[in-house]
Amino acid sequence: MNGPDALTYVFAEPIVTKRLTLRLMTAGDLDDVVAYQGREDVCRYLLHGPRSREDLLPRIAEAGVD
Repeated sequence: MNGPDALTYVFAEPIVTKRLTLRLMTAGDLDDVVAYQGREDVCRYLLHGPRSREDLLPRIAEAGVD
Protein backbone atom coordinates (compact mmCIF):
# COMPACT_ATOMS: atom_id res chain seq x y z
CA MET A 1 0.00 0.00 0.00
CA ASN A 2 1.36 3.41 -0.90
CA GLY A 3 0.31 6.89 0.17
CA PRO A 4 -0.60 8.48 3.48
CA ASP A 5 -2.15 5.28 4.88
CA ALA A 6 0.95 3.15 4.19
CA LEU A 7 2.73 1.64 7.16
CA THR A 8 6.20 3.01 7.71
CA TYR A 9 7.22 0.12 9.95
CA VAL A 10 6.86 -3.63 10.08
CA PHE A 11 5.66 -5.71 13.01
CA ALA A 12 7.92 -8.71 13.35
CA GLU A 13 5.35 -10.10 15.76
CA PRO A 14 2.49 -8.66 17.81
CA ILE A 15 3.34 -6.18 20.54
CA VAL A 16 1.79 -7.52 23.74
CA THR A 17 1.33 -5.74 27.05
CA LYS A 18 -0.72 -6.68 30.08
CA ARG A 19 -3.84 -4.95 28.71
CA LEU A 20 -3.27 -4.62 24.96
CA THR A 21 -2.11 -6.53 21.91
CA LEU A 22 -1.13 -4.58 18.80
CA ARG A 23 -1.10 -6.52 15.54
CA LEU A 24 -1.82 -6.04 11.87
CA MET A 25 -5.43 -6.22 10.77
CA THR A 26 -6.79 -9.39 9.27
CA ALA A 27 -9.86 -10.08 7.15
CA GLY A 28 -11.53 -11.32 10.35
CA ASP A 29 -11.42 -7.76 11.73
CA LEU A 30 -13.73 -6.38 9.02
CA ASP A 31 -16.93 -6.39 11.10
CA ASP A 32 -15.21 -4.64 14.01
CA VAL A 33 -13.65 -1.98 11.78
CA VAL A 34 -16.98 -1.35 10.03
CA ALA A 35 -18.62 -1.02 13.47
CA TYR A 36 -16.53 2.03 14.37
CA GLN A 37 -15.50 3.50 11.00
CA GLY A 38 -19.10 3.45 9.84
CA ARG A 39 -20.23 5.70 12.69
CA GLU A 40 -20.71 9.39 11.97
CA ASP A 41 -20.11 10.33 15.62
CA VAL A 42 -16.71 8.59 15.55
CA CYS A 43 -15.65 9.86 12.12
CA ARG A 44 -16.11 13.49 13.07
CA TYR A 45 -12.78 13.06 14.90
CA LEU A 46 -11.08 11.30 11.97
CA LEU A 47 -9.82 12.62 8.64
CA HIS A 48 -12.60 10.87 6.70
CA GLY A 49 -16.35 10.39 6.80
CA PRO A 50 -18.12 7.15 7.63
CA ARG A 51 -16.96 4.20 5.55
CA SER A 52 -19.05 1.31 4.32
CA ARG A 53 -18.17 -2.37 4.35
CA GLU A 54 -17.46 -2.09 0.61
CA ASP A 55 -15.07 0.84 1.23
CA LEU A 56 -13.19 -1.00 3.98
CA LEU A 57 -12.85 -4.47 2.46
CA PRO A 58 -10.01 -3.56 0.04
CA ARG A 59 -8.26 -1.39 2.66
CA ILE A 60 -8.16 -4.25 5.16
CA ALA A 61 -7.08 -6.71 2.47
CA GLU A 62 -4.15 -4.40 1.54
CA ALA A 63 -3.09 -3.74 5.14
CA GLY A 64 -3.69 -7.18 6.56
CA VAL A 65 -1.68 -10.32 6.97
CA ASP A 66 -4.22 -12.91 5.79
